[in-house]
Amino acid sequence: MKKTKIGKWLASLSVPVLIIIVAATSVAAMAVATVVYVVNENKVEDESKVESESKVVLSPNTAPSADSNALEVSTDGETSKLSSSDGGGSVSLSYSDKINVNLSRGSATIYFQNPAQSNQDMVIQVIITDGDDKYLVAQSDKLTAGYLLQHISLTDDIKSMLQTGTYKGIFNILYYNPNNGEKAIVNTNIPVDISVIK
Repeated sequence: MKKTKIGKWLASLSVPVLIIIVAATSVAAMAVATVVYVVNENKVEDESKVESESKVVLSPNTAPSADSNALEVSTDGETSKLSSSDGGGSVSLSYSDKINVNLSRGSATIYFQNPAQSNQDMVIQVIITDGDDKYLVAQSDKLTAGYLLQHISLTDDIKSMLQTGTYKGIFNILYYNPNNGEKAIVNTNIPVDISVIK
């Protein structure tokens, strides 16, 4: 397997980014968060830096097709979108920080929902972290607002590299404009525990 290096580009990101966690709760390893971001689009040189470094973790520059494993979630009558300023976006996340990888099935069991109130599409990456080394375990296709993802296929390389056990990792969440498919220059990293069985 190729080692995937993300580096520390988020720490060096010089584009003014405001990320506000509006609400966060954790109940039985479930979390709900709302993230609002505002980006100054005048810093084109910073955007190209982020794009070039993001390619190391196989981040598509435009949104892929909708994930065939995604399930539509009932909106319970709530259809209004979160508000955001021009050049920004708002998302609401609902997820579990526990991931189970089954090597014989070649898939990971996750819980990740992009609620209907979000105004961004997403791509979900599951990454194992080992010091500065990052290993891409799985990557979804596009998860649109109002959909839930519970299963995600493993990358071909990781299947032969992983041993049974428990690993520390992250969800790396990439955001895409639902109107034109363009990738946002910000992403979200969420710490997760990854259990691997044969």
